Amino acid sequence: MRRMRSIKKAAADYKTVDPSTSVTIYYLRKIILSGEFSCRKSGGRYLIDMDKLDNYLTAQDDQAIAVEPESDKWERRQVRKID
Repeated sequence: MRRMRSIKKAAADYKTVDPSTSVTIYYLRKIILSGEFSCRKSGGRYLIDMDKLDNYLTAQDDQAIAVEPESDKWERRQVRKID
């Protein structure tokens, strides 16, 4: 049987397992509304399959995120001329 939860309940489940988690209601809404994570909708409520969410978050951890050094970011910016 699937473990289906609303957004609030899913965030609360993660909070009970790990009180310092970064998985919040706002984060879950963001990934659902942006289309990054698919879920079911029942009436006005989004239902999340917790097993799929666990797999999604694990896959996100496995992907390396390239962080641009701060110095390179500022060197490319230029002041625009005003005519």
